[in-house]
Amino acid sequence: MTTIRDVAEKAGVSISTVSRVFSGNIVVKEKTRQKVLSIAQELEYSPNNIGRYLKSGQTRTIGVLIPDIRNPIFPVIVRGIEDMARRLGYSIFLCNTDEMVSQQEHYVQLMRSMRVAGLIIATGQKRSDHTDISKFGGVPVVSIIRQIDGIDSVTVDNAGGIEQAMDHLLQSGRKRIVLCKGPSSIQPYKERFDAYVAKMKALSLYDPNLVVDVNPFNVGYGKDPFIDTDIAYEQLKTFFANGLEFDAVLAANDVVAMKCLRIMEELGKRVPADVAVIGFDNVDISTMTVPPLSTIGQPLYEVGKCAVKRLVNRIDNPSDEVALEKRFETTLILRKTT
Repeated sequence: MTTIRDVAEKAGVSISTVSRVFSGNIVVKEKTRQKVLSIAQELEYSPNNIGRYLKSGQTRTIGVLIPDIRNPIFPVIVRGIEDMARRLGYSIFLCNTDEMVSQQEHYVQLMRSMRVAGLIIATGQKRSDHTDISKFGGVPVVSIIRQIDGIDSVTVDNAGGIEQAMDHLLQSGRKRIVLCKGPSSIQPYKERFDAYVAKMKALSLYDPNLVVDVNPFNVGYGKDPFIDTDIAYEQLKTFFANGLEFDAVLAANDVVAMKCLRIMEELGKRVPADVAVIGFDNVDISTMTVPPLSTIGQPLYEVGKCAVKRLVNRIDNPSDEVALEKRFETTLILRKTT
């Protein structure tokens, strides 16, 4: 079996240099790093991490808990997490919690038993079960997408994004703006709903009949999405077909906005001539709708990268008791639906 000494001798470097290359937490000249990695691959060398794990009491791995990878914001966030983790010498474990408290607790315990260095959690539901910091057993944690008291978090300005979208719609003469809101138990959706209500009331335009509550991913967590009925679509279609007067739709996210575009076409309404439609998130497929979707962009990849940097900082500085929050700004992206 190839040893670290074999790699060092062939590369013409010290054993400690090879060790630093594979540890990932000490800077090595890029030319040297590439040479060592190339020779290690040639010799089929795999570092023995057991000793390091026993010494440190943890692996250089990060547990990532998200509600559902089918939600199109999470592949981008997770890619940002993985890229930054790899750059800092960490690997990730990815778990889907399906918005279930019991599932999240199961994965937290599993990650703790695997001695992960830290956790990144996108827990959607605003419930005490999720926000009890003691449940993480002392493992460093960073929350993404929503804020948890006492825990470092990386979020976005949801209210500011809604303000941007509504200012654009109002300035273009739209006054009967439908809000397709997500579940209020999920913090980002609640923040977006509150911002909409505040804006419409300030202008004496608020009408509760213009609000429809829809769960954009209620096709069934953990089930086959190609078999389940799209309940959200059917609910929205019923809502829009009841004769309501409206000239704009502000959707909880891009997935809901795309459902609305399809429904507008079925109802014979022209977008944007009759109805303007704007989403939230700027997921990759939002440019592929017909017409291309106007939306509020979140820096999803940067959220993922920032979460890892915050987590590694917390791992390296466990005695730092002050919880930090990074809140990214959103961007109004205008395309052909407004």
